[in-house]
Amino acid sequence: MTTRECGEFRRHLPDAGGADRIVVPGRYTPAELASQADLVAASIVNNTSFNCIATKLVVTGRAWPQREEFLGTVRRRLASLPARTAWYPGSTAAWEEASGRKAPADGTLPWVLAEGIDPGRDPRVERECFVPVACEAALEGADVATFCRRAAEVVHRLPGSLAASVTLPAG
Repeated sequence: MTTRECGEFRRHLPDAGGADRIVVPGRYTPAELASQADLVAASIVNNTSFNCIATKLVVTGRAWPQREEFLGTVRRRLASLPARTAWYPGSTAAWEEASGRKAPADGTLPWVLAEGIDPGRDPRVERECFVPVACEAALEGADVATFCRRAAEVVHRLPGSLAASVTLPAG
């Protein structure tokens, strides 16, 4: 299966989990990688992540050569944005549970990207949390077709049925 053929599985994703981002392994230009990292970061911070369209799971390929570069760019984008006030009811306690950290005393909730989680075992992907915590799951896959099948299996097991985004390299 080619990267283009893998894109066909997008038509099966409208009933995927909450608001997932699937980054199909391939060769991205620096501009494409930065653009996708910006979109992921923006989708996490939108409305302090207190909504049902905020990204909660980013799916990447474990052996993807650009994975660390991509995640590093997402981390830098998130770190460049100020934490926002925890105005949503119960969000401080929910953020502490999802992040495993104590919330800052100033009433804000920092952006968190928990990397390398196991989507079959991590409780954060079993429910929709309206907090600024997103997870990244790196899936095994010897080729693009295997990755795409695994990614589709993962997101179809998630709660919710709102949206999914599939990122494909050009070409």
